Amino acid sequence: MEVPETRQSSIYVCVRVRPFSESESLRLAPEVGDEFDSMLDDSMMGGEVSMVVGRGDFVGEVSFTEDNGRKHNRRQSLAPRRIHKIVDCVDDKMIIFDPNHRNPLYKVKESVLNSMYGGANMRGSIDGDMLMGSDATASRRFKRANGNSAGSEIKFVFDKLFDTDATQREVYQSTTSSLLDSVLDGFNGTVFAYGATGCGKTYTVSGTPENPGIVFQAMEELFQKMEDLKDTKSFQISLSFLEIYNERIRDLLKPETPSQKLIIREDTDNKITVANLSQHFPTTVQEVMDLVIRGNFNRTTSPTEANEVSSRSHAVLQIHIVQKNRTPDIKEEHTFGTLSIIDLAGSERAAATKNRGARLHEGANINRSLLALGNCINALCINGNDERPRCHVPYRDSKLTRLLKFSLGGNCKTVMIVCISPSSSHYDETLNTLKYANRAKEIKTKIIRNQQSLNRHVGSYLKMITEQKKEIEELRSRENKMIQFQLDKYKLSRQQIAVAITDCVNNVRFQYTQVPKFQRIKLIKSLILCKRRFLQLVLLEMKKSPIQREDSSGAMASLEEQIKRKIKQLENKFDSPDELDTVITNARTVDLLKLREMENWDDKIDTLTLELELDYVSEQLRNDILITASQMTEKLFDEDSPLHKVELDVEGLISIDREFDEFGKQFQTEQGKKRIASNDDPREMDVDRKSLLKHRLRESDLDIK
Repeated sequence: MEVPETRQSSIYVCVRVRPFSESESLRLAPEVGDEFDSMLDDSMMGGEVSMVVGRGDFVGEVSFTEDNGRKHNRRQSLAPRRIHKIVDCVDDKMIIFDPNHRNPLYKVKESVLNSMYGGANMRGSIDGDMLMGSDATASRRFKRANGNSAGSEIKFVFDKLFDTDATQREVYQSTTSSLLDSVLDGFNGTVFAYGATGCGKTYTVSGTPENPGIVFQAMEELFQKMEDLKDTKSFQISLSFLEIYNERIRDLLKPETPSQKLIIREDTDNKITVANLSQHFPTTVQEVMDLVIRGNFNRTTSPTEANEVSSRSHAVLQIHIVQKNRTPDIKEEHTFGTLSIIDLAGSERAAATKNRGARLHEGANINRSLLALGNCINALCINGNDERPRCHVPYRDSKLTRLLKFSLGGNCKTVMIVCISPSSSHYDETLNTLKYANRAKEIKTKIIRNQQSLNRHVGSYLKMITEQKKEIEELRSRENKMIQFQLDKYKLSRQQIAVAITDCVNNVRFQYTQVPKFQRIKLIKSLILCKRRFLQLVLLEMKKSPIQREDSSGAMASLEEQIKRKIKQLENKFDSPDELDTVITNARTVDLLKLREMENWDDKIDTLTLELELDYVSEQLRNDILITASQMTEKLFDEDSPLHKVELDVEGLISIDREFDEFGKQFQTEQGKKRIASNDDPREMDVDRKSLLKHRLRESDLDIK
């Protein structure tokens, strides 16, 4: 056994204050304020004062007797029992027990207290129920209030403090989460909940389905950490769950096992084990949860006056983790770690629980084991002080302390969650619990990493080689699967890019072929070309006309100049940007930006592909306009040719221009009717488009498949 690391560690002690229950909230007394002071001042004047103070278990009444000896009748209030808050959380580390501003005794002036307890001139009587329902408790609080110059409050400082509004997740993160890394690193870890009955220990450890406790959260995180390490480490988990009931050990996962067979053993390595305790080997977090739920179902619980579902036993859940490297080696190292989660039964007063018979016997055994635990804590604190002589630690006084031996003073990182009640009805229990927790901070443990090295025999080399080959094949298979996955993912993304480009181009083509507004613009452009062609023919006819030669006034020359100017205007109008160009421009800018956000988009190839597709659509559009213009020209000459009107004067030519515009409108109407009847599919593309794209790409030294 190798011991690579040894160091000292203190027990991490944290305190959790449970919130008031619904019934306790109804009985919560108001804060002590100035009215209490004024009533005390009136009592000093010799008059009768009756005070109703929310102190202790009852709403008490105080009556004072004047100097003349006349005594007023004392009557017990019929109001329900009152409670008040006895702890204040200053921050996440300091807690004040019985703070002065909540203590009515601290408000009473020294002269009045001396009168009430010493029998001076003015005698007073305070209902004992007002002072926690016990003369002994009232006396202790009175002495503390007068014997301590700073008041009766007591301050405690712990490693962590959880107020009433703390969540289950916050408690787990601050107490147990850090232990998991230590357990996986080869150290032992223990978490145990300590406190009086009804203070929330079982809720903190197990929780509810809506608010799971540290057990379920720890198992979920533990399996997640093992999943993250599975490539380099192999793990084996075993689990056991037992309870200590009336100083007998019961197997919660195999309750039929007789308690006589479950014996605590300590081996040569000072490791505590329980003989014949069943071990279970879960492989998933759900299997662990099922085992824990089954164990909790078999646990002994009974209703008492203090708690309706009081745990009558100490429950110990242990998770043993063995890990080793996945890659075999000549020297194989095994690392061991154990996480123990312990839910202690709560200490209880027989008077408070009103137990009888079996419940009373259970409570006595619980208190006996917790007393033994307290004695061990006291002894360990003494041994932790180098200035004081060492003393014997009575671990064998109970089975609980024997199981907790190495959690308290051995090879273990330990977290102690102290659960307390804020109610004055748990005054003594809360104070004693805080005192024990305060002493537990002084305990020192020596933690050692549990690691064992095994030297392989020569005969096991063949097995090691086989294991390594198996691991290599597994890694290769995993690598091939990952490569195939990435290839499939890449192919899918490329297909999606191709579909997106096609959709973008088809959207442009759809607007050109189906949207009426763009149909009209295309026909207008065709009409412009047709009109330009017509005017060019007019110029040719004018040059051949005898009128040109006989024109002495220059009218024909002026007319020719006007026609040339008109042709130039038509050319400029045809070449000027319009809404047809806007569609292509938007596709090249806005749509391209969206496409570039796609995974595996290649700016060099995919952008060029989109540009070629859009160029092809633009070329198709231009060809459609030219074809339509040619059809218009043929249509124009199929009818009675107006060219003979060239022989007319300028006014005649102007009327020809007007007639030409009417012809264009008529042709546009006919073309619209034909398109509606044919209902052409805008997605049809020329069969030579793909070869054209390949040719253009080849010219750019790019190759697409």
